Amino acid sequence: MPQRDLLLVAMLLLPALSWGQSQGFVQDARGTAVRAACQATLDRMQNKEVTTHAQQQSSYCFGMVEGLITMHKTATLRGLEPLFCVPDSVTVEQGISVIVAWLNRHTDQLEQPGSALLVQALQDSYPCQ
Repeated sequence: MPQRDLLLVAMLLLPALSWGQSQGFVQDARGTAVRAACQATLDRMQNKEVTTHAQQQSSYCFGMVEGLITMHKTATLRGLEPLFCVPDSVTVEQGISVIVAWLNRHTDQLEQPGSALLVQALQDSYPCQ
């Protein structure tokens, strides 16, 4: 990955990771925690009742996924090669649903850093042509 792409990824992910840490969420959350957070996000979006802790987790997931999708759009607009190509018609909720499904299919990888798994899920689900 070109150095400028890494810089863009770092600039977008660091605020979300810092916020998650300040809210009691592990900064380098593993896939198991991210999967739980993203499932809580889907539950909230479907108006299911969730605990206060799950609400905080869901905010982390929503922010991470929204940031990654925004990164894709920004990279494309700036002429950078994106890591994945999410169609403009995909909503954050749809993106989170795809990520949860991917994490559920790849349970053998859930001990890896969650942020890396989010990117991998989006790359596998929305590859660039």
